[in-house]
Amino acid sequence: MEEGLRHGGLAAVVGDVAHLSMTASRRLHLAAKGTGTLGIALRRWRRQADASDFGQPTAAMTRWRISVLPSTPLPVPGVGRARWLIELIRARAGECLDLELEACDGTGHLGLPADVARGSAATAGGRVSAFG
Repeated sequence: MEEGLRHGGLAAVVGDVAHLSMTASRRLHLAAKGTGTLGIALRRWRRQADASDFGQPTAAMTRWRISVLPSTPLPVPGVGRARWLIELIRARAGECLDLELEACDGTGHLGLPADVARGSAATAGGRVSAFG
């Protein structure tokens, strides 16, 4: 990842890492900052016990967590649209954000659940919309 970030000719570098120490994340941050390349480090785990590393500090500008939610119920039998909980856990000089996002509809657009798209954050159970 670091070599890709230092290259300067790439739009973004995405890496799947098991563990990201503060030193390693700082090196990646400096490499990305030097060239203006977007760096994304994905950290996944198979068991909840492996998630304990998530709270460790890093030099990242933002920290996001994406969790799966139950799909939207349909009026007929079948599988509903997939949904995710998108959480901006940390942003330098910014506020946190929780957002429910639905999979693409027939037009290919990601969607906000209807209660969030039409209402305020108060009517959406305290969640806010980043789109509006």
